[in-house]
Amino acid sequence: METLVAYAAPRPDSAERAARVEAYYGREIGHKASDAAALPELFAGDDLFEVQSPDGPVWSNRPVAALLFAGIPAAPSPRGWTYAAACGWFLADSTPYDGVVSRSHIVAEGKEADVPADRIDEVLSWHRRTEGINPVHDIYGQYYPAPPPELDSLPAVARHLLSTLVPAAGPSDAARYAVAVQIERTLRDAVRSGLKGTQLLDHFYDVEHVRQAVPPVRRPQRLADAPDRDRIEFLLVDVDGFDNRALSTLWAASVAGASSAAAEAMLRQALRRATFDLFLAEVNRHLSPERAAQ
Repeated sequence: METLVAYAAPRPDSAERAARVEAYYGREIGHKASDAAALPELFAGDDLFEVQSPDGPVWSNRPVAALLFAGIPAAPSPRGWTYAAACGWFLADSTPYDGVVSRSHIVAEGKEADVPADRIDEVLSWHRRTEGINPVHDIYGQYYPAPPPELDSLPAVARHLLSTLVPAAGPSDAARYAVAVQIERTLRDAVRSGLKGTQLLDHFYDVEHVRQAVPPVRRPQRLADAPDRDRIEFLLVDVDGFDNRALSTLWAASVAGASSAAAEAMLRQALRRATFDLFLAEVNRHLSPERAAQ
């Protein structure tokens, strides 16, 4: 995918800004002044992300490119990672990055991939490839749960989605509540559009980017079985958006070989958040020391 950056007004230093982005990606990028009306055609078929900089908005099909072009240090988004801690996805227009919002509903389908021996390097490599946007479980595939027949009201659909998307153990109460609020907000928009019953469920999965995919043939190994388990255990000690006592319990079960599939999924989500900070440090090395320290 070609990296493309657009901005709301001509920038006299656009070549210098583009060079900063090109240094990170190791290749030339496209960049041009544009207006919001031209964005659908300019970014047709791509994801679209927006950063509000002091001298106007910056848009790109790569969130890191938008941040580097704007000269804004990459930092984790409390809102985005609160959602992700609970359900593994960035709901609404949230992204992994503070100050970056999604302006698209285009999501890559889940696909299988070979699993490297070192799990931290695997997840960090996934962050580099997708810039933190796609869930790590895209490596293994996703599934669209079959709706039960009794989903005949908004509260029933909301309860079903919350219990389906958010594990019982692992997320903090704040993360669980944030997802519940966003679920209800999305469903109420659907009701106002005249949808009802299981149509609400279909609407939610469409709007919130959850796509059906073929489940993986291979069952992922337990996280505690990875060769770098000591490093993983260190990273999981204190993870934003997660109940750290619950994570400790889940990790102990993984070490003992007694963890469930849901528990391992939660541990992988926590590792995804923990390794995102390592990825941000790599990105911010391409800014000047003064900007990176902001």
